[in-house]
Amino acid sequence: MAKDNKHLAKFVAEHQLPGETVIAHVSAFREGKGLEGAAILTDKRFVFIRAGMLSDKIEPWPLSKISSLEGRKGLINYSLKAYTSGDDLELLIVGDKAGAAAFVRAAQEAIHAPAAPGSDDPMEQLGKLGELRDAGVLSEDEFAEKKTALLARI
Repeated sequence: MAKDNKHLAKFVAEHQLPGETVIAHVSAFREGKGLEGAAILTDKRFVFIRAGMLSDKIEPWPLSKISSLEGRKGLINYSLKAYTSGDDLELLIVGDKAGAAAFVRAAQEAIHAPAAPGSDDPMEQLGKLGELRDAGVLSEDEFAEKKTALLARI
């Protein structure tokens, strides 16, 4: 299994959020930290993960917190820099330049995509579920099942 696939498998098995979808992934090095791992783009986050034997190093950034992203093609590799309000992420993407460029394009599209309608706030969703139950749209059992799932996200 390729290293980026090892990192991706570890991410999916242990770190992927419920309802989160992986959009793209690529092998990468964390600039300035010397960590080899994978950059993973989901519909909710941009993640750098290094899956180790004893522990994982995972650095997630919600897409909503990334203000801009730039990619630069070098002679041998591709560099990626994401800017946030509190921390900047620099990655060196190795290997397939076309794959790296596609990853950067996908990340830029995801960062600048309009927000989906509705809220991801579990408390707001719980209030809406209560309204649906009170209106008779949801049964008490359906409400309880969905309430348990939402409370597990808090």
